[in-house]
Amino acid sequence: FDSINLKVDEFLHGFSWGDYACTRNSKIRIERKVFFASPKLLSIIQRWAIPPRQKDSSHARATGGSVTMNKFALQALN
Repeated sequence: FDSINLKVDEFLHGFSWGDYACTRNSKIRIERKVFFASPKLLSIIQRWAIPPRQKDSSHARATGGSVTMNKFALQALN
């Protein structure tokens, strides 16, 4: 990402229909379709909401995207 001056949030935004060029690019369309059909998607989202931590850690679990994921879940149910 550094070599092309791209941030992860910018990539995910474009990849997720947020950028016109990405909606028109056939390679990105195919990869997006594969990604959203992937059985790994659920575990990725779960880790965003509740990040894993080492079993022997005494530190509090990182919050990750739990606030945003919970807000999204509530909005999705309405």
